[in-house]
Amino acid sequence: MKYFKLAYDMVIHRFLFNLLIVLEIAAVLILTNTVISAYNGKKTLYAPYEEILSNQGVILTMNRPEDFAFTDNEDILAIMERHNDDIDYKEVTELLYQKLKGDVSIHFTQSSTVQESSLHSAMAGAQAEALWAYFLDHDVFDKLRLPLAAGRWASSEKTEEGAIEVVASGGTTAELNKVYDSSFGKLKVVGILTQTTYIPPGPFTTDNQTEQRSLFDYYQTFDNTVSLHAPFLIADQQLYPSAYWFPDSIWFVSYGKNISEEDFQENNAYLRNFGTIRSRYGEENFQTIREQSRKAINNIYLRMLPIILAAAVVVLAGLVGSIAMATVRQKKNFGIFFLCGCRWKDCTRIVLAYLSILLAAAGVLTVIGVFVMNALNMEYLIGAVYGWNNLLISLLELAVLYLLAMILPHHIIRAASPVETIKENAT
Repeated sequence: MKYFKLAYDMVIHRFLFNLLIVLEIAAVLILTNTVISAYNGKKTLYAPYEEILSNQGVILTMNRPEDFAFTDNEDILAIMERHNDDIDYKEVTELLYQKLKGDVSIHFTQSSTVQESSLHSAMAGAQAEALWAYFLDHDVFDKLRLPLAAGRWASSEKTEEGAIEVVASGGTTAELNKVYDSSFGKLKVVGILTQTTYIPPGPFTTDNQTEQRSLFDYYQTFDNTVSLHAPFLIADQQLYPSAYWFPDSIWFVSYGKNISEEDFQENNAYLRNFGTIRSRYGEENFQTIREQSRKAINNIYLRMLPIILAAAVVVLAGLVGSIAMATVRQKKNFGIFFLCGCRWKDCTRIVLAYLSILLAAAGVLTVIGVFVMNALNMEYLIGAVYGWNNLLISLLELAVLYLLAMILPHHIIRAASPVETIKENAT
């Protein structure tokens, strides 16, 4: 503690100068954490679909019932005849599994408004009465882990009381661990999503027609303070009541890994009887979406890394200079300490303590800065997800600054002679 007391006096003696150094370090740490959290956000959204997109396949925008009015496809007409000119999408799914070639799997979201429940929207305006339940494909739901403000992620099994576990967005009247009656049956809220979150692919198509699309174009950002979408619940599709069988428009149709090009194109031709496979730059498929998604993830680092490195070099230069200047200015005091029995390596420890105070202050300001950014809702634009890698990389960055900043001061102290230092200050 005696080292930190002396180091504290060094900080206070040149407070404004040291404050500028602390602010510069904090700015670099905040920039670094912003980039990392944006990367985490993209990885969190990509992970549930990574295995699906590793296959060959396409994203189909499925027609709505009214879009089949003028179809001439015999398979569709047969379904409509059995259902009084209406479409049974469950039969459509079964038909596609029969007709499509390859190791076929189909993934989509099923959704409906939540009716007859005391659990409802708490948003103002047009979304005041609307509350949606999104039942995600099990393979997606099982891997998706959107950040939670409270509670835990929902289970894929009903509770002992027969309730469906759900996680709720902001903007609802949901209370954690409370069970609500609804048109779907009993719903138990086990998790509350963070204020800024995402609606998974399914309910909304993308308007991005200017370039090849990534998976992230199919997500919708949601924040109950600024979003025009209704608040929602998320649950496993395995628990979706059969009486409400109605899928959303975005279908991920996988053909497996080993389908031939001929069968791939034949499958796509058949799928076009049911909806649209569109892209401005040729046919869109899992490969192009996978490549664009990975490019979007990697570009976060590739675009920001030069800025972070340049800022870090500038801050490091200032930090090294300030520590070196402080060491030189303290040589007189170090000489006096030596006369009082202080060893020369103890002087190095004083400088280490001085540097530790600066870096600790920068760390505290970084945490405050991140909280302020969240309070200002900046993550709505950034797509921030904070994880353990934020802490680990920040600590690594501080450790690198710590070690590099001590090289020159350590050399100054070791090169100085206690006797010469005392003589210089005596004359």
